[in-house]
Amino acid sequence: MGWLLMYIERKQQLAIIVIAAVLLFTAGHRVALWKSSPKDSPVDVNQLVTEGSTREISVHVTGAVQRPGVYSFPGQARVMDAVEKAVPLAAADMQGINLARLLKDGEKIEIPEKAEAVQSPKVSSGVKTVTPAGPARVNINRAGVRELESLPGLGPALAQRVINYRENKGLFTSEEEIKNVPGIGEKKYEQIKGRITVNQ
Repeated sequence: MGWLLMYIERKQQLAIIVIAAVLLFTAGHRVALWKSSPKDSPVDVNQLVTEGSTREISVHVTGAVQRPGVYSFPGQARVMDAVEKAVPLAAADMQGINLARLLKDGEKIEIPEKAEAVQSPKVSSGVKTVTPAGPARVNINRAGVRELESLPGLGPALAQRVINYRENKGLFTSEEEIKNVPGIGEKKYEQIKGRITVNQ
């Protein structure tokens, strides 16, 4: 029986050795595969920043600027750089523009003009200036003696002659016709022509 036990123990030892060898082989194979697989290289942040800053972008600047057009800048350029390049006019309204914003490739930046200044209303002092109106014209077809006497150079006698002429000859058809009244010639007519009418 002793030899049988020794035989069984030897078979167990061989089995253990075989199992151990298989495990070692499997582990070694996995390690070899892991070492042979490509590794992801670490990301270089500084490299990304450098690439972003050297990348060139183009923007279109229009509006209230002296030199509108397309300008190219590094990737880290800002709106302020584009505005300075185009030279804003004195009338440019920069209040609503974020000059610190990073530029975007292909964008259009339009600089608006300032709204026209609203004129302040004039404040009235409350005193109205009344422009004196010129003397009212006298209708020589309707005026009586007193109204006719108000004309320069016409006294009661001439005023009555105007009325007599009107009653005898009919209404005046023009202002110049008054020169036909005895005593009213060209000189006196020049004095009163701006004060008489036949149409009112």
